Amino acid sequence: MSLEKALIAIGFQEPEANVTVYVLEHGKSTAEDIIAGTSLSRGTVYKALKNLIERNYITASDSRPVTYSSTPQVSSDIKNLLEAFYKEVTAKIKPLKIEETHDVLKKITAIFEKNGYAIKDFPKSIEERVRPMRVRGLAFLDKVADGEYSFGIAILDKRRKLAYPKEMIGIILRNEFYRMTRAANCVATYLFVHTDRRDCQLLIQKLSQPQQSLRTRRSFEPTDNYGIENKELLCFRTDDNLPDKITSSLQEIHQRRIIVSNMARSLKEKIGQIQELILLSQEHSRKIDNILLGKEPFDSEKVGGAFGEISDPVRRIRNRETRNIGIFRRKFSEDEVRINQYLDAMERRIYLPEMSTLERDMTELEGISEKFKPIEYELNDLYAHLFRYALSVTESKEGKSHLQATINPFVFTEPYEKNAFFVDEESIQAAANSLATSVKEGLPNFFQIVIGDAGIGKTHAARYIYAPTFERNRIRALYLDCPVNYDLVSGIFQELTQESLYPDNLVGTIRELRKNVPSTTGELLRVIDQVVGLWKNQGYDGTLLILDEIENALPYAFFEKDLFQYQPPLALRQLHEILSQNVSESLGFLICCRGKIYPILKEALRVKNIEEFTHEPQKLEAKHFQQLIAHRYEMWSIKDGPEFELDVLNELLRITQGNTRDVIKYCRELFKFAVKSRLKIIDKATLKKIGSIPLFRY
Repeated sequence: MSLEKALIAIGFQEPEANVTVYVLEHGKSTAEDIIAGTSLSRGTVYKALKNLIERNYITASDSRPVTYSSTPQVSSDIKNLLEAFYKEVTAKIKPLKIEETHDVLKKITAIFEKNGYAIKDFPKSIEERVRPMRVRGLAFLDKVADGEYSFGIAILDKRRKLAYPKEMIGIILRNEFYRMTRAANCVATYLFVHTDRRDCQLLIQKLSQPQQSLRTRRSFEPTDNYGIENKELLCFRTDDNLPDKITSSLQEIHQRRIIVSNMARSLKEKIGQIQELILLSQEHSRKIDNILLGKEPFDSEKVGGAFGEISDPVRRIRNRETRNIGIFRRKFSEDEVRINQYLDAMERRIYLPEMSTLERDMTELEGISEKFKPIEYELNDLYAHLFRYALSVTESKEGKSHLQATINPFVFTEPYEKNAFFVDEESIQAAANSLATSVKEGLPNFFQIVIGDAGIGKTHAARYIYAPTFERNRIRALYLDCPVNYDLVSGIFQELTQESLYPDNLVGTIRELRKNVPSTTGELLRVIDQVVGLWKNQGYDGTLLILDEIENALPYAFFEKDLFQYQPPLALRQLHEILSQNVSESLGFLICCRGKIYPILKEALRVKNIEEFTHEPQKLEAKHFQQLIAHRYEMWSIKDGPEFELDVLNELLRITQGNTRDVIKYCRELFKFAVKSRLKIIDKATLKKIGSIPLFRY
């Protein structure tokens, strides 16, 4: 204790104590010296000096400048006051007696038993197989309490000497107690630090620090859903009010269990709801397949070619939504396994999470559920429209209906207009021509990237601008829809060896290629080189691989968090190797991806001037949607279709952020509502009546 604190303890005010100590240590001092030495304000110093002079502890000289000195009385009074203070403190301390360890343990045992816990000794069989800590004396766990949960009870007294450095003792002890607790099948340990230890307060301080700063046991062994989250070690001094503190702690744990158990039931229900949405979506997808295959109730002879012209957009919608099911099912499966693991541990009462953990997972599941709802809605809506249309076609061919078979012209949210790209077609066409020239002449700029939001027209550009352009230049364009697979080598090979991409005379060769699945990018490039050779033998001057939806090969984390905190994933590293190792002069690549992953794609490919090879379709404007509506009406011979006012189209562009596919979805619902309500004009009031519709976003 410093002299200043001693003076304060015996009754001095803090400024007076500081001034007194300064004058005692430095002798005669001016007011300026004292102000500088004590860092007190001028007014505080003069006030303190006045009080000390009045008590005859300080004298002031008659000279100029005035100097201040201590008096004999201050030394005498301080000595007497300190002696009296010491006697008073000693008198209070002497009657206190440190409780024996066994007596403390008995008291703790009684408290647990009073709260409904049966206390038993630490099992010897468990003790033998626990790796001992470097300590002298008994094992750490003295007893085990069995009740609603099993708790370990341990006392650290002066007999247990720890050999660890003080700065590491909190981390090491926490990890060691975790092992002992888990080995004894306890959810947590109540640790009581006996006051007979000199380092009692240090241990309490180290072991009571927030878990986050000391949670290092993952470097020793995995947690595997065990313990009370952030409360695996409950520390108390033996001179604390143990009956109240232990009882309060047990009640808090009990209340947490009740709250968390209710939330756990909600998590299980949400998992069940998502599983149901997945099954419904898959069922609708199978039904759409059956329609396209002409299965019951559709007789192909009666339906004839009615589906021929719409099969392409139908398949693309079906494939898109099925692919989305795969992406989010993969994410859901990861969460489902993890959540079920800790829910099982909760039921076995070996794990008790914080409420925030379950709330975070509930938010995660609700987010996934919101992804599946529009998928299920789109597939169900498409199936219902096709079903009704197919029945209308069948009935009209059988003579049962005199009405012309019609369909909602906006059912096809995929672009149906192969020869009309509406916006910036010249720019995209110029890019396609440039890439075709590079591939044909063996120039180094052999790849391009098309980026943009979902539904903006990337696939449309690839299929109906790039592919025809390359075919006109005698370059074979192979459209590869990137599968939901983290391994891009496997995914490209899977798509590249689809027999439907090749004429009958090459199918046998492709089947042979498919027997040897590549495991490295080098092996894949050799397969691609063989494919390029096959097309050269067919009279083509080169080959273009269109890698669409490259984001399907990325973990879901890249769609929901800051991309720059991640290293490029496996698929993008493989893509970099494929592009950098490509040695074929007759091979080009077109990569289509969401704009959201473009920053990390750039980082992975490490092409300095990559922007020069990147293109983005422009968003449609209201006038372009007017053209699209007119085109769809003409295509389906709709002569008296409801008119879309310009204001409602502008409003749709606003609420969908100009997303082409989403605007078409709204047009579909507005058309459906207008026909049902016999409206001739679709305006903002109509839009308000249908409200919001499910839109897919990731």
